[in-house]
Amino acid sequence: MTTESNGRRAAGWLLIFATLSALLVMAHHPTIGSAGYDSLIDEVRSEAFLNRMVHGAMIVFTLCFYIGLKAHSDAVGRGHFLSRCADAALAFATFTMIGAALFSGFVTTELAFRLDPQADGSDALFRQMLKVSYSGNQVLAKAGVLGYGAAIALTSVRLLTSTPRAWVVGSVGIVLGALLCAGIVGGSISLHVQGMAMVLALMALWFLGVGARMVRGA
Repeated sequence: MTTESNGRRAAGWLLIFATLSALLVMAHHPTIGSAGYDSLIDEVRSEAFLNRMVHGAMIVFTLCFYIGLKAHSDAVGRGHFLSRCADAALAFATFTMIGAALFSGFVTTELAFRLDPQADGSDALFRQMLKVSYSGNQVLAKAGVLGYGAAIALTSVRLLTSTPRAWVVGSVGIVLGALLCAGIVGGSISLHVQGMAMVLALMALWFLGVGARMVRGA
């Protein structure tokens, strides 16, 4: 067994672990709007630790996705035009998804700790700041999903043209990638917490299939 094949299997296990862990962590994503708080600032402050932990973990998992999917792309056809396009789309998705997580998990909480919840007008000001932060999160998240969709579809086309035995993973990837891209461009996918969890679950189907192929040495 070569060092390269061992590395590919390790990347496959990493992709499987990160995918399953991301689904679990996403289920604990905090939301704003609970009753019992004197102000929105107090609520965000009280959930700051969980918010940062969830989004910090998602940043780590996003990097793990990149490592695993890049290793798979290299194995399918390093240097091929479709592989290069898929790599570019994957890098773009990784960068923008990390940016979205930074906005939602860290910019929002940093703003809450820099404002005085007892000051007049601070809660209204914070709500306006949240709109700006949320807009940044949404723009980056939508760009990230679009990038993942393109990367999945391009890699799947390469799979079907180079590895006939991978027709299941390839076919699912083409359909899934096209649906993600069409949903973002057409505006039918909404990336609130539940929407993002649904997108992650859909991508997980393909990620797990890819990870399984790598672990088997395909």
